[in-house]
Amino acid sequence: MTYRIIKPEIIQSSMMNNTAMIKQFLELYILQTPVDFKHIAIAMSNKNKAEIAQYAHHIKPTMEYIGASDIRANFQELETLAKSDAPLIELENSFNTIDSQFRRLMSELESYLDSLS
Repeated sequence: MTYRIIKPEIIQSSMMNNTAMIKQFLELYILQTPVDFKHIAIAMSNKNKAEIAQYAHHIKPTMEYIGASDIRANFQELETLAKSDAPLIELENSFNTIDSQFRRLMSELESYLDSLS
């Protein structure tokens, strides 16, 4: 698989090239991150800008652990839009971009984890 979102070399480096540690990290990441992302989706459907900003702020640093700098920047944009009380259509557009990227990110992580077996 070609990785467009994650950077396996960053994951490997941050886990000291320890395959067992990488597998454990990825398994936890694949379980927890969708839960965190769901909080943003719920906040979006509730049009709760304070929670959108809060959850975007919470999830964005985790993107750096896997080398997903572009999606981290998009979470930052969503957080900034929510904090600045931007129109909901702008938040929705930003979220829709992230949602698409997030699905690709999870697929890449699962593929990468499978490649370690």
